[in-house]
Amino acid sequence: MEKKIYIVKRISKGAENINTYWIAPEDGKLMDYRPGQFLMLFMIGPHGTPEPTGRPYSIASSPTNRNYIELNIKMLGHFPGRLATLKEGDRIAAMGPMGIHTFEEAQMPEVTLIAGGVGACPLLSMIRYAAEKRLRNKITLFYSARTPADVIHCDELKALAAKDPNFKPIVTLTRCEPTAMSGMACEAGRISPEMLRKHVGNPAAQHYFICGPAAMADAVAAMLEGMNVTPDRIHKEGWG
Repeated sequence: MEKKIYIVKRISKGAENINTYWIAPEDGKLMDYRPGQFLMLFMIGPHGTPEPTGRPYSIASSPTNRNYIELNIKMLGHFPGRLATLKEGDRIAAMGPMGIHTFEEAQMPEVTLIAGGVGACPLLSMIRYAAEKRLRNKITLFYSARTPADVIHCDELKALAAKDPNFKPIVTLTRCEPTAMSGMACEAGRISPEMLRKHVGNPAAQHYFICGPAAMADAVAAMLEGMNVTPDRIHKEGWG
C-alpha cells in the first residue's frame, strides 16, 4: 500500500479541542473505502516526500463523497501539534484504507453505535453513508461526552435525526446535567444496560460498533456480553 499526496482543502473547529480537516488527493483519485475504516496520515518532510512514521485517524466522511476525506483530530500531543501548523493548500500524505470493522448494510438491519469522544469519527462515516444512500437500517447512536461542547458536528447530528426517523442519536453527558443539551435526546452518566434497553428495545438483536478510549471500549463490550449479545455482533476499536 503506497502513500499518496493529499492537499488540505479546508480546516475548521469540529468541537472543543478538535480540528476538522478536509483533504483531497493531489492526483484527483480518491481512495475507495467502507464506512468505519481509517487511514495513516504522514507529514511531508523537508525534501518534499512523506515522512516514514505516521499516525492512524478514522475517516468521518461518507464513502459516497468522492470529493474529499474528512478527519476530525483531537489537538493534543506531538503529531496533532504538527498538524496544527498546516494551512489550507498545504500537502500531506495518506495511506489506506485500513480496518475491518465496517458497516455492512445488507447484514446489519439494526445497528447501535457507541462512541467516546473523538471515537465518534468512524461512526459519523456510517451515519452519513446511511443518510446519503437513504438506507432503511435502524441506527442508534450513543455518544458519550463530557459536555455539549465536546460533541463533534452536533448540529449536523440534530439535522440528520430530524430528517430520518431511522436514525436516533442519544448524547450521554458525564460532567453536566442532561438539561445542558438541547435538540437531542440526552442522558446523564455512562452508558448502562438500563439505558440501552430504554432506547433500543432488544439489545441482543443489534449489531454494535464501539469506538473510544480502550478502557471505555473494553467495559462496554464486557457489558454487552453480560447482556447476552454474541461476540460476532460486537465490533470494537479502542486506543490508549
